[in-house]
Amino acid sequence: MNNTHNKMFTVLVNSYEIREKKVYYCITVSSVGVIKETYKRYSDLKELDQLWNKTAQDFKLQLKLPIFPGRSYFKRTNESVEAILARSKELQQYLQETLNIEKIHPFPSVKEFLPPSLDDSILIPNVRTGGEYSKDVCWNQMDELKRSFLEKEDRKFKKGKNINKTVNKDQRYTFFFEDYTFQNDAVVYTIYLYDSKRLTKHKFLARYSDLREYYVMMKKKKFTNPIPPFPKRKLIGQTKENPLEIQERQDQLSSFLNQIFKIPEFTQSEILIFFISKIRMEGINFTERKSRNKQPNRTSDPPMMECLCESGNIFPERDLIAPRNQSV
Repeated sequence: MNNTHNKMFTVLVNSYEIREKKVYYCITVSSVGVIKETYKRYSDLKELDQLWNKTAQDFKLQLKLPIFPGRSYFKRTNESVEAILARSKELQQYLQETLNIEKIHPFPSVKEFLPPSLDDSILIPNVRTGGEYSKDVCWNQMDELKRSFLEKEDRKFKKGKNINKTVNKDQRYTFFFEDYTFQNDAVVYTIYLYDSKRLTKHKFLARYSDLREYYVMMKKKKFTNPIPPFPKRKLIGQTKENPLEIQERQDQLSSFLNQIFKIPEFTQSEILIFFISKIRMEGINFTERKSRNKQPNRTSDPPMMECLCESGNIFPERDLIAPRNQSV
């Protein structure tokens, strides 16, 4: 299985520094004219490799990271320039493969290496552009401005609920359940995520059990704030058999998501950062998709559900249409 995404980032490890007899490798990651440099020791990267493997397992990503370069057992690497350069090449190959695995980009410890996305638009000291003006950056910024304008206009869009009245202005992330469908005896909810900071709107699919997995992961962490209760399963009967119960379940799940995203301690946790990042990467940017799909001589946009069934499921490693014998 190919976990990469056509080399989104180029990684170079072609220089180093000696600090207190310890080797710090200079890791340069570049993308569309933006470059970020990070200094790490071999032992730092080895610990990160272990952390990334554990986090991928915790989130059930079912991917295999590249093998981390082994230690030298005969002599210390920092005693030989030749050994340092050889180690640099090994780390470069490892990081080139690893940092281009899109599924791990939401990990905060991975983001430390990556140049900021253009819509963040804040350059920090160890980030630089290839020149005073980068053609790639400028055109992308123009595209972002155009998209931002369209998204502001699209906020006027209403469907089912009056969004302008229901969005909490003080809360960055707000969730709305639009609709549901049945896939192999399971209820699959269509959900919108609104980001009031970026002014974006993403559409994704999720089942009751998918959302509950994140709740279970949160319960294992030690938060100072109490976690709101997750909607309970029905012990008798199937929710899918009654449309009123499905609507009630939608309201309960919507309330749960919006409650936990009101609390900064939760929104800043690795679990919910990962949750939001996966929606952005694998859900559908509704405004962008809507504007791009408009064709001349067409009276309406293509059905959104067709697109969602192809790429909008934010839990790709689990078979969305697999038979299930449990309540939803």
